[in-house]
Amino acid sequence: MAGPIVMFLSAAIFAYFGFFVGLSTTTAAGDTVLMWVILLWTLRVGAIMFALAGVLAFASPMSGNVVYAAGSALSAIGLLAVGVMDLMDDQHAAAISPVLAFIFAAWNGYGAWASIREIMASRRAPA
Repeated sequence: MAGPIVMFLSAAIFAYFGFFVGLSTTTAAGDTVLMWVILLWTLRVGAIMFALAGVLAFASPMSGNVVYAAGSALSAIGLLAVGVMDLMDDQHAAAISPVLAFIFAAWNGYGAWASIREIMASRRAPA
């Protein structure tokens, strides 16, 4: 299972891009682009969930890992949606290439799946 350091590192990466890079959700003309909104909020919600998981992991490693797995799964879904939308939209581009979005979605999805399997296995293991 992941420890607090991994969780806080994930939170820092997502927070940097979600809160401090200055990603916009609107075009210069003021039109809102849905994939930009999804990317921004995927990063922000992921950062918050990963930070919360890190804090929880100190008190209850199992609870921290459940929140971390949920954050990873939501991040994977959001990044997958951004990648697909970016490929389909011929007028706008996301802040990351679709290939990177798919790689990060797979990375977070695999992490979520592996965490869920470990959580389930540890619940079945005799105490």
